[in-house]
Amino acid sequence: MLRPVTKVYGPKPGTARVTLVLRCGHITRRDHRPGRMWANVHCAMCTFLTKERETKQERRERKKARRVKRQRKYQQQVEAVVAKKKMASKKVAKKKDLKKTKKTKGVKVGRKLVLVANRCFAPKGSLLSKVLKAMQGADEHTMGENELVLAMEKAGVKAEGKKTVKKLVKGILRNMLRAGVVVKQREIKNNEELKTFMASFSGGEKEEEEDDEEEESESDDESEDEDGEESGGDDEEVDDEEEEPAEEKPKKKVIKKTTAKKAKK
Repeated sequence: MLRPVTKVYGPKPGTARVTLVLRCGHITRRDHRPGRMWANVHCAMCTFLTKERETKQERRERKKARRVKRQRKYQQQVEAVVAKKKMASKKVAKKKDLKKTKKTKGVKVGRKLVLVANRCFAPKGSLLSKVLKAMQGADEHTMGENELVLAMEKAGVKAEGKKTVKKLVKGILRNMLRAGVVVKQREIKNNEELKTFMASFSGGEKEEEEDDEEEESESDDESEDEDGEESGGDDEEVDDEEEEPAEEKPKKKVIKKTTAKKAKK
């Protein structure tokens, strides 16, 4: 690319090269030729920069063409949906109307955790006590992380500073996992030691339930026996009372006869 020359420096003593300053601001060197006037010179830097600009411009144009093509495609989809459902004009309908809304049946349960500690100390009214109470009331002492978060929100747990309820619950669960109070349900299948522990844990719970049932049945039997004894004593008293008037009846009859005879006399 030719550029006009503004200044010429050289040649220096012992050299056969001159320095040319071009109007574009770049500098180049040429061989010294006595009596030659430098007017226009090819600038290598300008050529390189123009090539870079051209490649960038081509890249931009390709992106723009793809964007236009994509917009045209979306517009055609919008028009097809509008024609099918009679929603609105193509100017009003947008890309978000094309997205299919998934029917959410419920909240994802999340990672399931199993409570394996029968007794665990927790300060009254703390988040730990609320989590333990929720897990103890669940089926098989198993709950998901997201279920616990919802339960804590319903229980009235509030965010503390920048920590949301979800972060607070996950922090508590992390500490419970480290302490061995809860266990991941998916780890029970792969770990034999956990399997045996869970079997013994569930067996111990069943024994406690049976003991409670036996105590209840014994208390019921004792109450029935007491009721029977009380009812038996009442029956004896009733029999005694019934026998007394039977003995008195003939005496009354005799008295009546004597009074009748006296009246005849």
